[in-house]
Amino acid sequence: MSNIAIVGANGYLGRMASNYFKKNFLITEYSSKPEKASKNQLHINEILENIEKHDLIIFFCYSQLRSEQKKIENLFSEICEKNRPVILISTFTLYSNYLSKYNIHKTKLENIIQSSKQWIILRPGLIHGNMKTGLIKTISRFRKFPILFLPGSDSKTGIVHISFFLEELKKIIGDKKFNQVHNIYY
Repeated sequence: MSNIAIVGANGYLGRMASNYFKKNFLITEYSSKPEKASKNQLHINEILENIEKHDLIIFFCYSQLRSEQKKIENLFSEICEKNRPVILISTFTLYSNYLSKYNIHKTKLENIIQSSKQWIILRPGLIHGNMKTGLIKTISRFRKFPILFLPGSDSKTGIVHISFFLEELKKIIGDKKFNQVHNIYY
């Protein structure tokens, strides 16, 4: 697989994955707000026009807005109908009974992807790493302690460092074993 589409390239994980894989693959980035200075970043809706040139599509998209989530779900459904190999970056917290907007949206995407002929679902735990914003900033502060307290109740999660996540994603891409769910956490 030499030509990979990163859909959701301006999000934290999409950006990290794009930068990581540029060494080994031809990457085309898709974003709802493409950077004007980047020649290799296109609007998210353009993926359908270019889908045949991609050997693999890695889908990272998420929005807080319900109206945008519906657009993402519709676009993802159209991508899956084209039967290109697709990897969905989901979440490990789907194993809990926690009904956040994020979990509900990712559950819908997981149901959609299984209509494709070649799909992989990746469910990482909470990702921490070098970025110092939002939840990643909070986890980075906590990782200095010998133990880490995670949300209680029905919440089920783990954590994973961004570099470990990217290495595992690289192995999964190399294995080319489709129609599987992979959990990435420790």
